[in-house]
Amino acid sequence: MKNQENQLDFFQRMYNKIASIILNSGKNLNYAGQVFVSQPDAEKERLAGKIFVLAEIEGKKNETQKIINFLVNIFDYNYYGDEKILLRDKVDGLKIENIFELVLARVNQGLVDFLQEEHLKINPSSTNLTLGVVYENKLYFSSYGKNKAFLIFRRQGDYDMINIESNVTEEDTVQLVENHEPSSSKIFSAVINGEIPAHSYFLFTNEALPEYLSNRELIGVITKLPPMVAAEQIKNLLQKINSFAPFLGIIVKSTLGTGLNEIHENLEENEAHQVAGVSQSPRGASRNAHSSISHLNYTEQKTERMLAPAGIISLKKIAKWTLELASKFKVEIPENRKVVKFYEETDETIITQAPARETKRVDLVSQKSFIIKDKLIFKKKSYNVFPKIFSVLQAFSVIFLPRFWVGIYQGLRSWLKTLGKKDKVLVGALLVCFLVLIVSLIFTSFNKKTRLAVEQFNQIATDINNKQAQIDSYLLYNNESAAEAVLMEATNALQNSLPLTKEQIAQKAELLIKLTDESDKIQKITKVSNFQEIVSASAWNAQAGADNLVLLNDKLYLSDGVHKSIYNFNLKDSSRSQLTLNDSVTLSSPAISDSIIYYLAGQKIVKINGETVATLTIGPEKLQGDNMTQIYNGALYLLSKSDNQIYRYSGSSSFSNRSNWLKAPADLSLASDFKIDGKVTVSQSAGDLLKFNKGQKVDYKTAALSPEIRADKILMTTNNIYLLDLNNKRLISLTKNGVLIKQYRLVKDDLKDFAIDETTKSVYILAANTVYKFGL
Repeated sequence: MKNQENQLDFFQRMYNKIASIILNSGKNLNYAGQVFVSQPDAEKERLAGKIFVLAEIEGKKNETQKIINFLVNIFDYNYYGDEKILLRDKVDGLKIENIFELVLARVNQGLVDFLQEEHLKINPSSTNLTLGVVYENKLYFSSYGKNKAFLIFRRQGDYDMINIESNVTEEDTVQLVENHEPSSSKIFSAVINGEIPAHSYFLFTNEALPEYLSNRELIGVITKLPPMVAAEQIKNLLQKINSFAPFLGIIVKSTLGTGLNEIHENLEENEAHQVAGVSQSPRGASRNAHSSISHLNYTEQKTERMLAPAGIISLKKIAKWTLELASKFKVEIPENRKVVKFYEETDETIITQAPARETKRVDLVSQKSFIIKDKLIFKKKSYNVFPKIFSVLQAFSVIFLPRFWVGIYQGLRSWLKTLGKKDKVLVGALLVCFLVLIVSLIFTSFNKKTRLAVEQFNQIATDINNKQAQIDSYLLYNNESAAEAVLMEATNALQNSLPLTKEQIAQKAELLIKLTDESDKIQKITKVSNFQEIVSASAWNAQAGADNLVLLNDKLYLSDGVHKSIYNFNLKDSSRSQLTLNDSVTLSSPAISDSIIYYLAGQKIVKINGETVATLTIGPEKLQGDNMTQIYNGALYLLSKSDNQIYRYSGSSSFSNRSNWLKAPADLSLASDFKIDGKVTVSQSAGDLLKFNKGQKVDYKTAALSPEIRADKILMTTNNIYLLDLNNKRLISLTKNGVLIKQYRLVKDDLKDFAIDETTKSVYILAANTVYKFGL
């Protein structure tokens, strides 16, 4: 008989059913949308109900999805993690409405802080958010943006549908401005609340869904089908429409007062059949479909008893026994309730006294409902929670007063003195059981959180593996931009994950390596670690050094101005020779013209022609600052970083005539090297290439790379540009138009210079004092 009463109570607590709709939310790379309905355990649902989120934001998908995920997580964490939820059974006056408003305050502040910390922004005109709580037959929600809230209710034998937002009456004046910017403390500025009428439905949607389906179509589907089936039917209808618009929605069905009479009849019929020992007919079986739940509960309890180890004390039995003992001392206080009946024919209101357990008519609703008679009444409260916070804190501040704890201690001490020995033993046993219960709950909660965190990371790892296959498919069709977007999404998800176990930490490191490899594929990076050693400056002199490298006519030239030498190595026969300079001077900025090499040596030019060495003077002006030189068509071009100018010197022997080549101002302060092929191309140590033509800067931009392009050395061939990035140890190959051909990651320390031989597809690099070779 008790099982039957528990079954009846279970069905009486089923106030609502919820289903979600989400369609086409992932087809737009500049949009993120999500529908979230919590699935708490039975105890949390009894105390706090279910929360839901309907959110859509337009913008970069990885950023908007990150904002929505944070919003869902902070709302779920702050609501179900609020300590006042657990105190609702013990402290009077703790209402879901007040808790929801306090949680919204935390969500507001947390979301604003998150946007500031992550340097993210949301556009109010394209951001639509709804947060809500469904508790028993009550609904509380707050919206930001253009999401819709519809109530579908019975009216004169049919169903009608209204927009809640347009029928709100405010308790406190709230000024809402369209497209207002989110303030620093409020995003969700007002709460709408009320009771859900019996046999009614709530439909929350984004702006798009009601534009494609009429009110009559929505009413027909939602009122005739269960919520889950109705959601699928709405999806089927929307898929037939030739549109890729995203559709989001949540259906809430009120089940208050539904099927109670049938349950009574089924329970009585079951009892009669059990006494008579007669099996049920098929018709009776259909009527008793709900009773199968009690049979499942009974089977579960029986299995639990069979598998329980012998001699172990069952905490569940102790708790049940304690509650039954306490219920014997419970004194029922008679309570009278006002039952208000509304009739559509007249405005007459009849007030009668009835017991608290009297069953109300299912087509009537209370005064706190969203609908009374044919007039719609809604509540919208100004979101000013500071007085409520102060009152709650004032109520709890008593526990910090010393006299409160002194009074409790003295009262317990006096009470214990009045107990006998057996009673004291019983109290002690109850205290031990209580402590065991608390420790068990804490341990269970910790294990549950740990398990959820582990499952969450495993899900992230699975998603990343799937995204790797997606990246490979994009690269197969040369869609680098889409592959890079998927890679960025996977990288952000992995970096924000929190592995707990050693295995997960190792798995995260392994996944990071895989994603780095995928990034290399997108950026066309080849790792070079096997080099062929060609020659070292120590082959000429143990003290020899090397400042730069030049390849000319199958010979490598290593300059060592400090030791007054230029070392020559023949690649064909491996022969070596050495040219001696007159003075010890730093040699820089080598330039090649025909078969002659020119070095900048302070205020002069060192000219190497075969085995002869000559010194040339540059004009009458003394060179100041950081300079670089190049030779083109018999003229010398000198780039002066301090003057932000490129000077042209004419005169093949002395370079005595100087003129300003740049005709317009230019910033050359970051220049690191330059080359001339009719146009002047300047590499920068912290920026993209600069290009000049006929003394004027031209628009030029290279391929987008990560890290961004920078170069310390530049070489130009007939068709290609080669850049050496010493800081990132990479060699970049581009077309003359700036299109990326390939990148090489050089696993070598102390890089200085490089040379290219496109005929043999060879690259020579100078690292420390040694020349190495690898193939293009």
